[in-house]
Amino acid sequence: MDILTPNDFGSERVYSVAEFNRFVDEILSQDLYRVRGEVSGYKVIQNRWVTFDLKDEESKLSCFLSVYQLSEPITDGMEIIAVGSPGVYVPFGRYTFRVKNVQLVGEGALRRAFELTKRKLAAEGLFDEQFKKQPLRIPETIGLITSEDAAAYTDVLRILKNRWSQLTIYFYHVQVQGERSPLQITEVLDWFNRYQPVDVIILTRGGGSLEDLQSFNSEAVCRAVFASRIPVISAVGHERDVTLVDFVADVRASTPSNAAEIAVPDRREVLEHVRVLERDMLVFLQKHTEEAKQQARHILNRLRFAMNQRLVYFQELSHRIAVSVRILARRLEFFQTSLADWRKRSVRAFQGKYEVVQEHVHTLNKHLEYLHPKFPLRRGFSITRTSAGKVIRSAREVRISQEIMTEFQHGAVQSRVRKIFKNGHVGHQKE
Repeated sequence: MDILTPNDFGSERVYSVAEFNRFVDEILSQDLYRVRGEVSGYKVIQNRWVTFDLKDEESKLSCFLSVYQLSEPITDGMEIIAVGSPGVYVPFGRYTFRVKNVQLVGEGALRRAFELTKRKLAAEGLFDEQFKKQPLRIPETIGLITSEDAAAYTDVLRILKNRWSQLTIYFYHVQVQGERSPLQITEVLDWFNRYQPVDVIILTRGGGSLEDLQSFNSEAVCRAVFASRIPVISAVGHERDVTLVDFVADVRASTPSNAAEIAVPDRREVLEHVRVLERDMLVFLQKHTEEAKQQARHILNRLRFAMNQRLVYFQELSHRIAVSVRILARRLEFFQTSLADWRKRSVRAFQGKYEVVQEHVHTLNKHLEYLHPKFPLRRGFSITRTSAGKVIRSAREVRISQEIMTEFQHGAVQSRVRKIFKNGHVGHQKE
C-alpha cells in the first residue's frame, strides 16, 4: 500500500477512493481538538460504542467513542466539551469526530450527571452500610491523598501531628481537579492497596464549585473507593459540599480538619482517658479488695462454725461408737461362752445319737444277714440251680437226665437227675 503525503496532491497521478480517504483521515487525525456543543441523538450500540451529534445553532458534528472512554454520563440536551480528533471512516468516506474524553459544561449538566451517577451507584449497592469498614481507633499509618498545593494538605498534616505524633503518614500528591485528576486518584488508591497497606486513607481537598469537585463525583473514583480494602475517610470541601465519594467512603468528614480529627485521637484526650481509667481501676480494685476481704472473713467464720459443729458431732459419734464397741464386746464374750457350752452339749448329744444309730445299724445288719439267700447254707441247707443258674424250688421244675448244680456253704456239686420224687414217690426214667 502506498503512503500518500501532501506533496503527492496536485500531481497528475490518479488515486483510488480508498487511498484518498485514508490520506484525508491521516491528515485530520494528527492533532487533538476541543469542541463545545449540545448533545443530541445519543445512542449506545451493542453496549460497546457511543454515537451522538454535537450541535450548535449553525451546524452538527457526528461524534463516536467507546463506552470505556466515556468518563461522565451524558444525555441529550447536555452541553459538553468533546476532546478528540476528526477523521474519515474509510469504507464510507464519512467525516466524524473521534472523541477521547468528555467534559461537562455548566451547572445544570454537572448536576444532571451527578444525579444519574448517584442513582446508578445506589442501585448497585455501593452506598449500603453493610459494606462500610470501621477504621482503627488508633492507627499507626495513614495514607493521605490530596494536592500538595491545597490548603487541606497543610491543615490535615498539622492536626494529625498535633493530635498523635507517633504516626507515620504516607502522602501522595494528585491533581484534585481537571482532566487527569480522576485517573491519578484511582491509581493512587490502587497503589496503597497493592504496595502500601496503611491502616486508613484520607482522601481530601478544599471546597469549590460543582465543576471543581467533579473528580470526586467521577464514577471511576467512586468505584475505586468502594473497592479499597483499606478504610477510606472522604473530606471534600466544607459541610455544604456533598460529593458521590462521600456516599461511597467508609467515613465522611465535614472538612479536611474534621477528617484528621476522625482519623486519630487527641493524645491529650487519650492520656486523660488513661488517667481516668487508672483512677477508676484503682477505685474498682480497692472496692473489690475490701469486698473480697469481707467475703473471706464471712467464709472463714462460716467454716469455723461448721468445723466446730462437725467437731461436736464427731465427738458425740466417737462416744456412741465406744459405747457400742463395749456393748458388742460384752455380747461377743457372752456369745463365745454360750457357743462353748453349746459345743459341749452338742458333742455329748451327738455321741449319744451316734451310739444309738450305731446299735441300730448293727441290728439292721443282723436282719439283713438273716434275709440273705445264702444265710441258710450256714445252717446246713443247700441251693440247687439249673445249668442256666435258675433256682429250683420244686421237684416239678426238673426232669430226668437234667444237669443241676447244688451249692453248699463250702463249695458246690454238679449232678444229673436220675430219679424224681414227687409227693414222696420216686419216679424212674423211661427209656
